[in-house]
Amino acid sequence: MKEVYNSAWEDNWGFVPMTDAEVDFMAARLKSLLMEGLVWLAEAGDEPVGFLLALPDYNVALKPLRGRLLTPKVLGFIPYLLGWKCPPRTRVITLGMKEKYRNKGLESAMLIEGLRVGIAAGVRESEASWILEDNVSMCRVLEAIGGVRYKTYRIYDREL
Repeated sequence: MKEVYNSAWEDNWGFVPMTDAEVDFMAARLKSLLMEGLVWLAEAGDEPVGFLLALPDYNVALKPLRGRLLTPKVLGFIPYLLGWKCPPRTRVITLGMKEKYRNKGLESAMLIEGLRVGIAAGVRESEASWILEDNVSMCRVLEAIGGVRYKTYRIYDREL
C-alpha cells in the first residue's frame, strides 16, 4: 500500500511520502477498526496498482457521548466495540491508483464492491473525504455511483 500511496499522491500539493515506519504505525492503529470488505488492493500481475481503505464511521456511534467517555451512555458503544453492531455510515479514507492504471474502472470496481459489503452490513451512507476539487476523474466516478458533493475545503496561501 505504501508503494501505491506514494506513487498515487506524488503530484498532489503538499504531498510528503510515507515511510515504512509511518505505514507500520498506522496499520497497527487502524487494524482493530477495519471491517472485512472495506479494504481492497488492486494488482496487475504481482504489482500493486491501487487500493481502497474505508472504515466504519465510529463517530456516529460516539456522538451521543458528546465528548464524555465517563458517562453511562458509554455502554451504548459496547456493541460497536465488540463488533455486534456496525455504524450506519462509512468513510472512504483513501483511494489511490498508480497513474498508469487510472481511468480503467478499477476505482469504480473497488468503490462499488466496498459499498456492496457495507450495505450488506447495514451501512446506509458513505463519505469520501478530502478529494481535491481538481481531481475531475475521481469526482466523476463518485457522481456516477450517486455521490453528491456537500462540502468544499480550500487552502489559501499568502506570504507574510
